[in-house]
Amino acid sequence: MSGVPGGQQLPGQQLLVSMSPPPAQPQYVPAFGVIAVSGPQQQPAAAAPLLFSQRQPLPKQLTAVIKSCTSLERLSQLFAAHQSVLNPIHVAAMITKLPKLDTSAHNPAASGSYEPAWNLTTGQVQQLQLRQLLQQLLLRLKAQGCGDYSPRGVANILWALAKLQCAPDHELLGMLLDSFCSQVPSAVPQDISNVLWGVAKITKERSSAAAGTTAAVQQPRASPAAGLLSSPSSSASALSLAGSTVSGHSWGWVGGQGGLPSLRDAAAAGAFASAPLLAQDQVRFLLQHLCHQLHSASIQTISNSLWAVVVLQQEHQWCMCNCLGEIQSLLSAFCQQLHQALPGHIQPVIRCMAQLATTCSNHAGDSWIRLQPPLLQQLLQCLGSQKEQMEMHHMSSVLRDVAQIVCLHLLHTKQLRDRQRPAFGTQPGSTAGASGSPGHSRR
Repeated sequence: MSGVPGGQQLPGQQLLVSMSPPPAQPQYVPAFGVIAVSGPQQQPAAAAPLLFSQRQPLPKQLTAVIKSCTSLERLSQLFAAHQSVLNPIHVAAMITKLPKLDTSAHNPAASGSYEPAWNLTTGQVQQLQLRQLLQQLLLRLKAQGCGDYSPRGVANILWALAKLQCAPDHELLGMLLDSFCSQVPSAVPQDISNVLWGVAKITKERSSAAAGTTAAVQQPRASPAAGLLSSPSSSASALSLAGSTVSGHSWGWVGGQGGLPSLRDAAAAGAFASAPLLAQDQVRFLLQHLCHQLHSASIQTISNSLWAVVVLQQEHQWCMCNCLGEIQSLLSAFCQQLHQALPGHIQPVIRCMAQLATTCSNHAGDSWIRLQPPLLQQLLQCLGSQKEQMEMHHMSSVLRDVAQIVCLHLLHTKQLRDRQRPAFGTQPGSTAGASGSPGHSRR
């Protein structure tokens, strides 16, 4: 018998004679799924995630496989099998995939509702697995130097890190932001918005984390890390986020050497949290490029960008007067697309109008308040037509901000009226009795 169809023997090939059927040979499949096996006595393959069997996949095939992953376990196995050939696109795709994975199926405590495993008190296994994979990806990202990452890749990474509530070390964040800012002319509005939103989210959460660390130092007995602080070999300067309420439930820093790095004391935590990831001039730089492409910016892109401006202004106590022109352009572009806006889009826009006008009302009230009434009227009319879709937090936030804008407008109108009132020559507070008239002299 010949091993070649038709009984023909190839040159140099030895004739194999066997009474048993040839062993089943696995076929190469460019997908992350079940390996098909040919030959007689084929058995159904197991449902476990299988990888490319005979050779490393092509880059585009590996990218498609990463995007099709549906579990953290499969993504981890894919990283372990192909980490030697991962390029920047693969690393960015893996990091971006992490916050999209539904881990509720692997944790009965989720009760059928989606909740990230790193926020579950009973999901320690998933939490550890996710953090380990994320740390390996960030180390690979840092080793690659971010130079070959596209604006879309960097923007997606920053968005994913903010969604995961896990910020890398400050050096890596700086590398990512420098890489993006150097490529801004080729970035689309969604990329710019994702970077602003990611930076604002990371800034806001790490400030909360630093406040939690400070509280743990000031009140060690009330903290889960009290055992660390009360032991003879430990002190307040050795407080680690790994033993505090911060990393255990909400926020953590990953990507440094040795796992989760320690903040040496409350002062260091405050300094780390207060250092802006983006300088104010860089924020304006990004807003300018966003305004140049407003014709292709979606309603959600504009809303997320304005929310980011509000958060960064509040966290760093910035005066945003140098961004007045860009903010006005974003507000006008938003109001031109109100037919697509939902209450969740409108609420951050009104919040931006109220907060920036209040912050700069003492020195630039005219500029910020003049544009408010006509835009606010359009926004409220749109909200009024969607009352059924409004949630309670939307209503409370909008009512508070509208009341604040109205008060600022009334105060501004009164100040204008006072400046326009003619002077009559009498000094404020002067009375006829002070002129020495004998008719009003005290007897």
